[in-house]
Amino acid sequence: MVIMRLRKVVYFALILVGSMQVMAGAKILPVPDNQKYSVFLLEDWNPYKPSIVMMLDPFCPYCIRTLEQRDRLEKYNVFLFWSPILGSASEKRVEKILQCERPTSQAVISSVIAHEIPDCIYSPDIERVRTNNELVNIYDPKSVPAYYFGGRRVGLNQLNQYVSSVQKHKGSISIDWERYKKFRISQASNQLGRVGVFLPSSFQGWESFLLHLQSLPQYEWHLFPERESLDGSLFCSEVASCTDMDDREIFRKRKELMLLFDISELAEPRFILNNKLLTPSEAEFLFGFDEFPY
Repeated sequence: MVIMRLRKVVYFALILVGSMQVMAGAKILPVPDNQKYSVFLLEDWNPYKPSIVMMLDPFCPYCIRTLEQRDRLEKYNVFLFWSPILGSASEKRVEKILQCERPTSQAVISSVIAHEIPDCIYSPDIERVRTNNELVNIYDPKSVPAYYFGGRRVGLNQLNQYVSSVQKHKGSISIDWERYKKFRISQASNQLGRVGVFLPSSFQGWESFLLHLQSLPQYEWHLFPERESLDGSLFCSEVASCTDMDDREIFRKRKELMLLFDISELAEPRFILNNKLLTPSEAEFLFGFDEFPY
């Protein structure tokens, strides 16, 4: 049986705020998807941009400065939620904002910057209020502005450095990932990059492997198992459309991708990120995997 040894995900040291450290078993916050939370997007959704969560208080001067300088956020899909941590005046203003048809519209942003009651299309919706408050309660920011990525609070400057370091890994091979959407893990992601994972025939460490992938929601994961390593129950519990595939489709598409990247034999899992086949050391640094001893 394969025993998989995992390292703490050291790269988050690049992006965490202050002295916050990533600890084993640290709580991973949920990542919003662009369907359920579309009204909280600062701009229209772009599938080629990574996404972040931003929490603001309408009376916080640093939050207002963030909105004035929101061009700094143009490389991201930004989910903006209103967190009234500064008292009753903030709570009342957020109540007004959440009555707007789109609480992140240009009209709302302009009103917040001008310290005014939002001038917007009013469309009271209990579900919209509940959704905002639910996310705020789960994330529970102690200060604002607050930014979150990969289910953890981050600093914006450090996040920019981290995203740039990941995006530099680009390959020349063109992949139509829509063709492989049935292999995608069923979890919302920050869209930082699409990752394909080829698992060798001797691989059996499904439970710990999938648990580790769940702690990395900044990536969109696709799994390509070998027939001998396929644990149907665990694989199908995580992959979006496993029940729509038979063994022939799973292994045919796996084989075509392996041929595309000139992979013949696998002694350990191999990873594709942004259409580039990563070296084991690159995968270790980016994803926190140490090794897969057999």
